[in-house]
Amino acid sequence: MNDRKTPIADDDFDSIAPAEVALTWDAPSTAETSGRPRRRGLFVGLAVGLLIMAGLVLLLPGMLRPDLESIATGPATPAPSVIREREGRDGRAPASSGEQADPVAPYQQSLFERERRAVEDLISRLLDLQDELEGKAVERWGAEELAAARSLATEGDEAFLAESFDTARTRYQMAIGALEDLLGKAAAAFDAAIKRGQAALEAGQSGDAKEAFELAAAIRPGATAARRGLQRAAVLDDVLTAIRDADRLLARGELEAAKERLEAALALDSETEAAKTALADVRRRIADRDFNAALSRGYAALADGRLDRARAAFQEARRLRPGAAEVEEGLLLVEQDSTDRRIADLRQEAEALLEAEQWAKAAERYADALELDATLSFARQGRSQALTLADLEERMQETLAAPDRLSEDVILDEARKLLGEARAIDQPRPQFAAQIEELSELLAVAAQPVAVVLKSDGATEVTILRVARLGSFEQRNIDLRPGLYTAVGTRPGFRDIRLEFRVAPNPSANEVMIRTEERI
Repeated sequence: MNDRKTPIADDDFDSIAPAEVALTWDAPSTAETSGRPRRRGLFVGLAVGLLIMAGLVLLLPGMLRPDLESIATGPATPAPSVIREREGRDGRAPASSGEQADPVAPYQQSLFERERRAVEDLISRLLDLQDELEGKAVERWGAEELAAARSLATEGDEAFLAESFDTARTRYQMAIGALEDLLGKAAAAFDAAIKRGQAALEAGQSGDAKEAFELAAAIRPGATAARRGLQRAAVLDDVLTAIRDADRLLARGELEAAKERLEAALALDSETEAAKTALADVRRRIADRDFNAALSRGYAALADGRLDRARAAFQEARRLRPGAAEVEEGLLLVEQDSTDRRIADLRQEAEALLEAEQWAKAAERYADALELDATLSFARQGRSQALTLADLEERMQETLAAPDRLSEDVILDEARKLLGEARAIDQPRPQFAAQIEELSELLAVAAQPVAVVLKSDGATEVTILRVARLGSFEQRNIDLRPGLYTAVGTRPGFRDIRLEFRVAPNPSANEVMIRTEERI
């Protein structure tokens, strides 16, 4: 569209008319004289216009900025009267300085303006991309690519000023593409800067780390990773100093002091892996030391029989190292010793109760010992003996407390068996032996019948329950063992009588009256 033909107007040419030839020369007329200056002025104006255009073409490229902003200051749209077709576009040579310029038709002027605006839009896009890249410090990470894009833009400038808009558009588009590619590399440049900064931090190179993170911050202002990296780089030397101090303290065995220095390092930078690793190692050493000390205290206290101290020491060791076999073994030994002590105490209490003839309580102590260890033979035997003595004592006391029941043959036989069991006890305690003797005497008396005098009215039928039916009588003597008896008297027409009487070992006290007196 750059090659266009300028239409020629009819009034661009002087009319050709037959000239009058004078046979003699006369001076020029006034009209002729006044027309020459006008023709001369037109030629002078055209020459000045051409000189101005030549000056703009030669001077403007040198005045353009190399950073693409020169594109925005391109030449103003030339007036149609000074636009010329370039040689080779239509086969005609450009007009000489003495010729009048061809005017541009409105349609051609509109096409020209549209092409120019399209190119200017590309220039605006170029400038926007350049501003955005400058905001990302492109000179520090993409200088070569930026220079190549600027070179393309410069070529576009030259073509633009030469009114070769197709070429200008192509170069500007290529420059835009190059800048867009460069803008797309900003994220990779940021990531690379962050990676270099982190590597420098790990290597202990604070200067390199600071430089890398500053670049990352320039590429992406406000980025958290860049800001945090700069903070870490600023304290890196102090962190490394604290770590070196900790190493020296560790070499001298000053674990707590080394721990404090490493904690100080992490207070400056909590992400320092070297400090975290070293602190974990120091804490492990302190825990090992404290664990071994607690374990030693526990076994020492166990050997001295100080079970409470031993238990406390082993529990502290368990807190420092849960599940450690040495700790569990120590606590087991403490519990075993504690159990043995408790068993010994229970055995001593039980034996003391046996001596005091408190059989039931002694049996309870032996039972407590068996709950701690069911295999204790002394506890089983002692409990059995205590229960036997308690049972015998209880039965003897019941028999001695109710001697009247011995009048019954069954009760007497049971009492005699009880006496035999009691006498079978080896080396009975004094109180138990006294009860055996008392029971023996009671049985001797209970087994000896005594005379009993029974009196009645001669009409009442008398029966002594579980002994004999005696019939009616006024007086009768009968031999009965000491004890409690029941006599029943019956008589026709009279209410029955039931009488309990006691037979004492003393015969003189045994006289009983049995008779019915109440008529029906």
